[in-house]
Amino acid sequence: MEKMQRIMRSYLPILSQKEINDRIKTLSEKTKDDMDILDYLELFDIKCLIDEDKIRIDNSDKISEKLDKTLISEFYRRVNTSTDLLKYFDVAYSDINSKTEFLDFRNTMLDIFETYTFARIVSDDDLEEIIKTYHIPLFKFLKSNYWAKEYPDLIKKIFFSKTEHFELFLDNFTDSKIKNYLPKNITKDEFYSLADRYINDIPSQKDHNFESNLNYLRLLNNNLNGINKFLDVDAELKLRVNEQIDLKNTNLLKKGTVHSSNITVILHPAAKETFDLQFKNGLVGVVDVDFIKSHNDIPSLLTYLKYLSYFLRIMAF
Repeated sequence: MEKMQRIMRSYLPILSQKEINDRIKTLSEKTKDDMDILDYLELFDIKCLIDEDKIRIDNSDKISEKLDKTLISEFYRRVNTSTDLLKYFDVAYSDINSKTEFLDFRNTMLDIFETYTFARIVSDDDLEEIIKTYHIPLFKFLKSNYWAKEYPDLIKKIFFSKTEHFELFLDNFTDSKIKNYLPKNITKDEFYSLADRYINDIPSQKDHNFESNLNYLRLLNNNLNGINKFLDVDAELKLRVNEQIDLKNTNLLKKGTVHSSNITVILHPAAKETFDLQFKNGLVGVVDVDFIKSHNDIPSLLTYLKYLSYFLRIMAF
């Protein structure tokens, strides 16, 4: 295999402008017979980087147009069957490439699939086999609406294959700006059934050592904005959530070891003198009263407690 520093989105090497120009020029001047699969994967990443203005080259518009024509020729004319596409997956998901040459074109391969609409030649069964063969996690297919739209039945099947996938649904209702696109053919009753399995720690056959996450249970216990469009969190479901939260908290206290330390908690900004006095003495916890007053809803408090941001600051000296 050709050894060089390839230009890619996942691991952009530190190259001079001349090296970038030379690399793109070398790839652009290759004939189809000289191009290999890694070259096409790299070309796709280069075009993305140029279009996103993450690398700058002279005549970028013309170069991008030229690369686009080369890629269209390959992916619309020469890759005509699932078998043809599998050759690309074999290379992109090769452990040898990713570990020894820092080549990781796995996300690139999924982007190429979407960009050149390979749903036109890849059936649900074919894609399912690809996912199994290369152990591609579900969340990779939820970052774009393409997969939920083109493969609604398959994505739904995979989503319900593991109870833990319920967390991917709940991620949509956090402040983390995560957006997971799920197919629209999932009913409220099906979401409810999965929620029930999740709350009660009922694994699916594909789950390994599954146990619901206390943080997600607490999240579900809040009045999440927009969740009722997909899931009716009724009184019975909330009761079971609260029972599970209590149970897990009890188990944590039984199993956990509590470490004690002298921590001074200061109500800031009203206790400046105390703060100055204790600043030198080990651990200091600072509770921002102004923040509590302006963000006193439960979701905000839980969120900032989780990240120890604004609401509570612990400092070690």
